[in-house]
Amino acid sequence: MLRAICSNLELADVRTALSLMLSHDFEKFSTFQPQPHQEKTLAQMLDQVEAWAGALQPLRKS
Repeated sequence: MLRAICSNLELADVRTALSLMLSHDFEKFSTFQPQPHQEKTLAQMLDQVEAWAGALQPLRKS
């Protein structure tokens, strides 16, 4: 059921998820500094975002 709803909303999803904490992953609450154990997951998530951004680029031009 959820797949049909997402399809009708034309969502592009990123499967990898990352949980960040303001007190641990941001130096002085402003500079992004992820924990070492999260770097691999963060890289995977950003790769997926980049892939979707490239795939959807022709749609943004119109």
